[in-house]
Parts: sequence; structure tokens; C-alpha cells
Amino acid sequence: MRRLLWLVPLLWGCSDPARPTIAVLDAGGAQLELSDAPSLTLARDGTVLLRFDAAGFSLGLVSSVSDDHNYDPYRLEVPSPLYDPPSDLAFVRADISGFGLPARYALLVAGGSAHRPAKRWPAGHYAELAQRLAAEGVTPVLLGGEAERRELEAITAACPEAVSLLGRTSLEQIVVLARGAELAVGNDTGPMHLIAAAGCPSLALFSAASDPARTAPRGPRVATLRRERLADLTVEEVRQAVERL
Repeated sequence: MRRLLWLVPLLWGCSDPARPTIAVLDAGGAQLELSDAPSLTLARDGTVLLRFDAAGFSLGLVSSVSDDHNYDPYRLEVPSPLYDPPSDLAFVRADISGFGLPARYALLVAGGSAHRPAKRWPAGHYAELAQRLAAEGVTPVLLGGEAERRELEAITAACPEAVSLLGRTSLEQIVVLARGAELAVGNDTGPMHLIAAAGCPSLALFSAASDPARTAPRGPRVATLRRERLADLTVEEVRQAVERL
């Protein structure tokens, strides 16, 4: 798939009314179609993965909407259609034995860009989710750096069973932690991309500040929840989404 995608910037805007539609099939079964609009569609097994056209750029298809089946752009669960198994992180190695984690744990990524607070699910919601996980015998493991200290300390204060790895993890260790985790829940932030790519069942939370169709993590078991305001996303909704992963 990547061999085809790098051609997009070269082809965009090169319209020729006399040129017929071109279809190319690569070894992965991804079909690339170019038309004279100009437009470009990349599909696999009948599922649109990527589309460029006069209306702009779109990535993937929505698989389900809210329970009442009414269209609402902030109540969509978007799958991860571009997961490419050869892109996994199986080569990554790191020692996490020093963290002393139990067999059952879940990763919570409560941070995000400090200058974009709208992208953060409230710490109080993460604390309630941590409490529910702990009650089910799953240890919440908190990831973050100094910019997330206040959020992580609020969560551990509300849920003493949670383990804070504030400022203690390398990128490689995050990948290895993800391999052993039962699940991960986090905001639209960098570590969630590593966690999802490592194969961990992952739920990424989005507000109106970013678009999961463009920036959702990619992995074999990924879902997203989006609300205009993340404060309006309830813990129960997150728990239900996690159970569907």
C-alpha cells in the first residue's frame, strides 16, 4: 500500500480529460483508481481506505453510529481500516520488569498537548474508569510526562490501586507494555499510536479539536469515540466501547 500512496502528491491536480480511469492492483489487494476529476480512491476488498477528490481528503469508512442510528458526527465509532500487519512493532525490545506490574493491567493515557486542553478527557473521568478497572481485578497503569503530572496525581489520589509510570517510560517500553496490556484508553496523543500499533485493544477519545478519520491510531483492534466536548463523554460509554473491542 505504501508504494502507491507516495504517488498521491505527484498525481493530485494533474488532470487530463482525455485520460481514462486507471486501476492498479498491488500485492496486498489494494486497488488504486485515478480519474480525470482529479480524484483518487484506494480500496481493498471493496472497502474504501482513502479518497482524494474536489471535496478534500477522507480516510476510511464509518462502521457504526450511536444506538439510535441517527447520524451525529460526534457519536461515531470509527474502525482502523489502514492497519497493515507488516507495519507492526514486533522488533521492539525493552525491559519492563522494574515496573513490577501484575499479570492483568490496562493502560490509561490521560495526557495530550498542553496547549490543546480540549483534546483531554477529564481526569475525574479517568479516575472513575480506573476505579472500575481496579474493582474488576485489572490494575490501571498511567502513562504520561511532567506535563500530565496534575492529571496523573489526581487519578492515583482517587484510585490508590493505580500505578503511575509518570516520566518513567521510554518509547520502547510503551510498546512492550502495550503487548501485555488487556486494553488501553487514551486521548488523541502520540503514545496511543504506539500502543495501538503494538496490537493492544485500544480506544482513543476525540473531541471536535481533531478528526479521528485523519489522525486515529492504527492497529488490529482500535476504536474511537468522539464528542464535541470530551467532558460530555461518560465513563459508561467508554466502558461499553471497550467491551466491544
